[in-house]
Amino acid sequence: VNLATTNVIFIGDNGTPQNVIQTPYTAAHSKETLYEGGIRVPLIIAGPAVVSPNRTSTTRVNCADLYSTILELAGINVTATQPVANPLDSRSLLPILQNTESGGRTAFSQEFSADLATSVSGRVLTDDAGYALLAFDDGHEEFYATATDANETTNLLGSTISLTAQAAYAALKVQLASFQTGSTPNESLLTSWFTRN
Repeated sequence: VNLATTNVIFIGDNGTPQNVIQTPYTAAHSKETLYEGGIRVPLIIAGPAVVSPNRTSTTRVNCADLYSTILELAGINVTATQPVANPLDSRSLLPILQNTESGGRTAFSQEFSADLATSVSGRVLTDDAGYALLAFDDGHEEFYATATDANETTNLLGSTISLTAQAAYAALKVQLASFQTGSTPNESLLTSWFTRN
């Protein structure tokens, strides 16, 4: 493949299996969990659309964003491909590829199945600062600062936390509540649902 003329996109499956997960994540926080090791995947893009290659971005994206990205790379008007009644929850990654991205989104993931214990199933919201709120279906919550605690070993709830962390927790709670009632605009959230068969 000639990367001077061809854009190549590589993305992994959701989460890393226990038998191959690497530090900082552990098997307890791997695929089929709501923890970072269970929801993060590799995404690599190379080619002429990438400005300043060989760099990384911490901007949160979702595989649904590849739809808008590929259409835009092909010169197709993304909004023209959608019926008016269908909301578009895909955002082009070109600003990231062109190194002009300035803002991010809150990421939402959900794990559920009829045979999944309520202490495992639930939802997680993560903001750009790296705060993650895990709301399990059995009613308990966990709150982590993944920027400094990548494997989510220190639950911040139940301890004294900074005003910044308190504000992040409150904002994520509001977003979770609005998402559950359907009042959150699609474009502000990255959504992923993982089910077990």
